[in-house]
Amino acid sequence: MTAKEAQEIIHMVEASFGFDLGDDGRRVWRDAMLGRDEMMVLSAATMLCRTMNRRPTLRDLLDMTQKAERDADAANAEKRPVAGEEWRGAARPPAWIFGWAIARFRDKDPRPWPEQQGGYAAQRDAGGGDVYAWDGSNLMPEEDRERYLAQGSKLSSEQLWKLIDGFSVSADSESRITS
Repeated sequence: MTAKEAQEIIHMVEASFGFDLGDDGRRVWRDAMLGRDEMMVLSAATMLCRTMNRRPTLRDLLDMTQKAERDADAANAEKRPVAGEEWRGAARPPAWIFGWAIARFRDKDPRPWPEQQGGYAAQRDAGGGDVYAWDGSNLMPEEDRERYLAQGSKLSSEQLWKLIDGFSVSADSESRITS
């Protein structure tokens, strides 16, 4: 987001609620918005204008922006590149694909995995192993990831693709992977 875009959003909020932040206040709000996605901040500001019955604080705007970002991530989770199609037909896809499939398709858990994030492979290849810098975003928490990885290790490749393709895993297989 540029300074001009931030100023436009600030003026929209000021006009909607009938208050003036003043030059110093606008500078603080602008600086907090710089570098954020303009559409997410605009969405948050619009939601505040529609729903809030008091003058919003900068914290209100930032909290609503984070909620808009989480909602957008969840809505786009199914559209996120899976890194699965290129593994179809391989002898055995990477272990994380099995855990991810259980989370996404069986348990309907849309949180992205670190392997889906930019830079993960480079970090791993640079000697970081499977260690990932969990940055507090909405990534799958490490303990949940480990649980799904353990469950996924019990699936065959055939069961994996049936799960991804929308077919249910057989009851016999289901009992093996939920223990």
